[in-house]
Amino acid sequence: MKTLKDIKMKSVQPSGAHEPVKVFLTLKSSIELQMGSGVVEKQYSEEELAENLNTLRAFLGELPCSEEVAKLALKKCKLNLEEGLIMLTNPD
Repeated sequence: MKTLKDIKMKSVQPSGAHEPVKVFLTLKSSIELQMGSGVVEKQYSEEELAENLNTLRAFLGELPCSEEVAKLALKKCKLNLEEGLIMLTNPD
């Protein structure tokens, strides 16, 4: 167990005294700290991605980028076609 003093931090109490503060980490929270937010990205099947790519092609005619980039955009937008369309066509 480490205190904030161990990592060169101190707690200032209302009296002005500096006292060590203990931080408890559970296994889950330490793993989350090591790996970031700990959110697992949803996996989409190739069929779902292909279906959504075909829908985008119906709107756009031709994709403004490679198919791989379009798939990544769709994954990031959780297969939301409106958001994916905006992401692929917005110049910013």
